Amino acid sequence: SAVAEDTRQRPKTAPARGFRRGRTRAGDGEAAAERHFQDFSGEGPSSALVGLEGADPQDRLTWRPLFWFNLLRLGSAGMLLGLSLLQPSLKPLGSAEPQLYRLAAVAYLTGAVLGLVALALRWPRFNLQVTLQVAADVAAITVLTHASGGLASGLGILLVVVVAGGGLLVSGRLAVLYAALAALAVLGESLYRVNVLDLAPTYTQAGLLGTTCFADAVLAFEMSRRVRRSTLLASDRRTEALALVRLNDEIIQRMQTGVLVIDAAQRIRLANGSAARLL
Repeated sequence: SAVAEDTRQRPKTAPARGFRRGRTRAGDGEAAAERHFQDFSGEGPSSALVGLEGADPQDRLTWRPLFWFNLLRLGSAGMLLGLSLLQPSLKPLGSAEPQLYRLAAVAYLTGAVLGLVALALRWPRFNLQVTLQVAADVAAITVLTHASGGLASGLGILLVVVVAGGGLLVSGRLAVLYAALAALAVLGESLYRVNVLDLAPTYTQAGLLGTTCFADAVLAFEMSRRVRRSTLLASDRRTEALALVRLNDEIIQRMQTGVLVIDAAQRIRLANGSAARLL
């Protein structure tokens, strides 16, 4: 009877093992399907989310424009130094004091290179970095103008470019400060020519150039304010759209009904968790 009972129990054991193997294969298949659809089932970022996510708007308003400003400084310094090395030299560049002109041009170029290094390190902070660069440019251009014979050389117009560039990068008070630095530098150069070198006064040209710098600073600040406002508004709209896309993705993933989106090339563009389990 023991043998008979053992014989009757054997057929029950084999199907149980087969049933467990079948369940294991089914579970593996379901896990593989879930892994296959993982990229399309909301586990990773949606393509719409990736499209809406962009660079930090504050970075686009600060460090990135400062990079282009530094490239402008580097190009201007390199051009002024290169023109002074030509033979014969181009007048009026360095016509009054050639050695001083070349030293100032080399210092200007060195300052531009150091500005790029500081920009890469993002040290010191943004406003201080812009202020130091503008102050260095004003000093270098003033010396270059003096070494080229004063405001009659036309190099003083570069101060307008520097003030405009600085005004586009910072707030209104600092933009006015940059214009004041340029105006004081031009006036100081004119006073030095008259009282020390006993040359003809250029007060009228200095006054006109200083006034131009102040007007330039105000216009640059107004343009910068409008650009900042538009950029921040666009950033707010993008944030709202990003929140809506995330909400829609969350709703789709929570649905009990399977959702499967296929493009014209028969590629899966979207599949929620229900569709992954069904397939």
